Amino acid sequence: MSLRDLRPPLTMTLDTSFVVACLNSAEPTHNESLAFLRAMQANGTTMVYNRLLEVELVEAAFKLAIKERFGKFVPAKRRDGRVRSRAARLTDDLLAAWRDVRTSVPSLCVELHEVADEVPRAMRDWGLASYDGSSTFRVMGARFEGSWP
Repeated sequence: MSLRDLRPPLTMTLDTSFVVACLNSAEPTHNESLAFLRAMQANGTTMVYNRLLEVELVEAAFKLAIKERFGKFVPAKRRDGRVRSRAARLTDDLLAAWRDVRTSVPSLCVELHEVADEVPRAMRDWGLASYDGSSTFRVMGARFEGSWP
């Protein structure tokens, strides 16, 4: 089943990979993700996200810049000045686009302190890494009625 075949719920907890796919036209699922985002707008869906998503967008910008420069992700290359310059521009673009999305779709930002006490349980029960804020929040965000998936 494709995202194009789904009707968005009234409330949806976002994952960073979906947001990056919406905002970055080079992502393989960009068109499909953007179409689903537009369906969310038309449906009046409320986006639920964690503040860590914005930090993860900066990380995504670095990964994209490294891939552009070196053809693959090489973590040690993040200190390369050419990568940092490109990552800075990508960061500005991604965060500006994210601000635009937030103003076009009803949204609820859940701050880290609101879910932090539950993270150890999520790590134990589902084996999540502590730094994986989006996945951790998706588990925590499931307590919001109507969250999807």
